[in-house]
Amino acid sequence: AARGYGATHGKGKAEGQKPEPTGVVTALEKEAGTPQIVTCAGDIPTYAEITKARGLIKGSYAAGLKVYANSSTIWNKLANILDANKRPIFVADPINGGVGRILGMTVKEDASMLDGEVLYSNAPRGYAMNINKEMTMLPEEHVKERKADYCAYAIMDGNVTTTKAHALLKEATA
Repeated sequence: AARGYGATHGKGKAEGQKPEPTGVVTALEKEAGTPQIVTCAGDIPTYAEITKARGLIKGSYAAGLKVYANSSTIWNKLANILDANKRPIFVADPINGGVGRILGMTVKEDASMLDGEVLYSNAPRGYAMNINKEMTMLPEEHVKERKADYCAYAIMDGNVTTTKAHALLKEATA
């Protein structure tokens, strides 16, 4: 969960805070003019907004492109989008490593995404994660209390290598 948060919403080196990986959403929102972000006009994205966000991804990053959203956004918004012929554009497909497909792209459930956010991303080509120490589990036993505490940690950092491999579709903020 922490790795997913870092890759999507990590703040990077924020003033007065402990450094985190820089997340894709964070990098897209900090970009001047936010050219890789489409804001929805309503509560549920329209077919046109879905395709507009997809169109922001450069052709060389199209192979391997995935769609990331949390469970609520997938099942309450994306699964309800219809094309002009009133057919759903979301197709349930849990076999291919996600929960479904939209416009041929695998939709992956990602709890680090906020409600109303849909991230189009070719993560292998647009994000780099440097792992200095894999996840380590350390137990601490308290004999008298007959309890054991477990601590897990990892050391890693990450950053966006190119914003052109990502696009964000999000709800308008109030």
